[in-house]
Amino acid sequence: MERMAVRFAGAAPPRAAVALALLSLSCLFCLARSLQAQSVEQDEPDPWADALITDRPDFTESPVSVAPGRVQLEGGYTFSRVEGERSHTVGELLARIGAVDRLEFRLGINSFVFRSEPDSGDVPSSQPRSVRGLEDLTLGLKVEVFRPPSSKPGLPHVGILAGTSLPTGRSDVGANGLQPGALLSAGWNLADWLAAGMNVGYAYPEDEDGRFDELSGSVALGFGLTQRLGAFAEWFGIYPLPSDRAGENNANAGITYLLSPGFQLDARLGIGIGGPRPNFFVGAGAAWRI
Repeated sequence: MERMAVRFAGAAPPRAAVALALLSLSCLFCLARSLQAQSVEQDEPDPWADALITDRPDFTESPVSVAPGRVQLEGGYTFSRVEGERSHTVGELLARIGAVDRLEFRLGINSFVFRSEPDSGDVPSSQPRSVRGLEDLTLGLKVEVFRPPSSKPGLPHVGILAGTSLPTGRSDVGANGLQPGALLSAGWNLADWLAAGMNVGYAYPEDEDGRFDELSGSVALGFGLTQRLGAFAEWFGIYPLPSDRAGENNANAGITYLLSPGFQLDARLGIGIGGPRPNFFVGAGAAWRI
């Protein structure tokens, strides 16, 4: 085989040798470009690793803030019923603005409310009373106070949220004054497919009887079913003080679906635990990162 190759090479005309050399160089060049492209693809970050983390549709707020220079819009619709009162809330718009690392500003336009409730007048009416109007605006911020290192996944991610509503809504939908509040948020990545979250909150709202203290709490589990599809289940409660004011406990569950790393759809269903019946809510929404 070696002798035949020598004879062939020696007998080949110069033009054929040049063409063969150019063909070989072309093949080597194409091979090198292919290997380089594969190397670049391997080095490129996974876009799904930066998929957005939202504060909806569950009650539990995430401790994670929006990255600096980014804006995340979240909104949706909820239908709820408590005994004879039915309510539609449309909008639920929250703009989350990344200011600097670990800090975001929050502007909530909340919802336009359509509510029907039994007539509470002295003379009962066959027609329910209808209320409609825009809820109060809210202003707030979120600060990440601790990010656990990747080498210690058992430590919680911790954030603090604080804010207040502004008396800008319709009088029989919104409040007459500021409604300040704050909460502590913690989250754990328990596995690649499982996460847990917890909130503890305090508020100082005002109603027709004056201001009062209000505590809240929630516990949630999040499940990564696929790269795009997630689910959650949670409990949350709101407890006005003193204890003669009615509190509430709720169970809530839902799903989220990422159309892209920066756009998410969601749906949820919840019920009130104890208290009047029927008592339930259902809703859907979306989140978009700009």
